[in-house]
Amino acid sequence: MIEFCWLHTSLVLVMTSSVSSDKLSNIEQNITRQENTKLEREMVVFQCQIFKTEPSQSAIILWRRGFTVLSTGPTLLTLDTRFVVEVERGKSILSISNLRKEDAGEYACQMTTMEGVREQSHLLTVLVPPSILALHQDSLLTARIGETVILRCNASGVPPPTIHWYKSVRYFLGRALHNMHVLLRL
Repeated sequence: MIEFCWLHTSLVLVMTSSVSSDKLSNIEQNITRQENTKLEREMVVFQCQIFKTEPSQSAIILWRRGFTVLSTGPTLLTLDTRFVVEVERGKSILSISNLRKEDAGEYACQMTTMEGVREQSHLLTVLVPPSILALHQDSLLTARIGETVILRCNASGVPPPTIHWYKSVRYFLGRALHNMHVLLRL
């Protein structure tokens, strides 16, 4: 009698905005957005094009995540050694190596000139492969016909995995309970 759970993932990305439509048209002129999806432990590179109307015009460039400023110009302000910032040929480049789940989020490059502020936003999704945490290895569940049995399969991943239960060769559909538990009637 072999029992196991099988994981399957799918990526769904939903973006919402609470900005009114009349304000959005003015903001969109000065903000560009890019979406990046990477696997955990990979590297991501964000590029920010520096726009100047005149070559002599000065610009202040900074990278931030939320309200936390990561760099200003070529100077990195975070102590995390996985972050690197470079300014070259009209671009500011932010690199993050060895990505972690908690690195997911929005990163923004802000450029301030005499003409105002422009922002390039990068939304980072860090995918984490599904994993199953074994709870009770080598434990045997015994039940009588018609009794309810609760089998537990603690699984995690980004995006959250879908759990499918199998017993020998037969597929079981169960009712999903909270915390990835499944209720089966055998």
